[in-house]
Amino acid sequence: SKYGSPLNGTRLSGESRVLSTGDRVKLGQTEFSVQQLPLVLCASGLRGVEKGVVDRAMADLGVSLVAQWSTDVTHLIMTHVSFTPKLLTALASAVPVVTPEWVRLLAARRQLNEKPPDPDAFPPSVPSTEGSQASQMGGISQSVGVRQETRRHLFAGWDIVWLPKAMGTGAAANDMKTSELLLLMGARELPWANHGDTATFLQECIGKGVRFLLPESDADAASECALA
Repeated sequence: SKYGSPLNGTRLSGESRVLSTGDRVKLGQTEFSVQQLPLVLCASGLRGVEKGVVDRAMADLGVSLVAQWSTDVTHLIMTHVSFTPKLLTALASAVPVVTPEWVRLLAARRQLNEKPPDPDAFPPSVPSTEGSQASQMGGISQSVGVRQETRRHLFAGWDIVWLPKAMGTGAAANDMKTSELLLLMGARELPWANHGDTATFLQECIGKGVRFLLPESDADAASECALA
């Protein structure tokens, strides 16, 4: 504006300023609030050409991929659905799972007011159910990778107790991961009562509708006995 633009109530005239999150800029009769949207990208299973597309887009965006999953991750990049720990955590946390094409289009924007591509429009595809993947992917919906907020509350109201061995020393990594996913989706984990009156504790849990989880190793053994 030739009359200067107010920044946080102070009129500027001719000088330049670096804006920060929370700043208020008034242009004409419209006031804008500056907000910085974090972009923390993590990838799972990218190879060859796909990784090259992402690397070039990341360079244009001025950001880099993080190797390990954390609660700071805003998007997971994956081309095809494969139930890796990162994907399961993203689905349980309602974090968008996008293809490399989404990252490419995000970096290709040239106007500040151009909206970023909708992440829910770029979910990873589900591989065909032919061959060795048939048992894992059979019946899986093509929309499995689309963000769903309801997953964060899927087990709300559930109290869970791991039966002995699962959460103790030497607990299987899969048991630990299962516990983490259930907690992300709203469940509450109750500690195993470490006292002599196990029967009373179990009766109390059953009366309260507590769900019991069997350690993976014990579940496998139980399955073998049932099939014998």
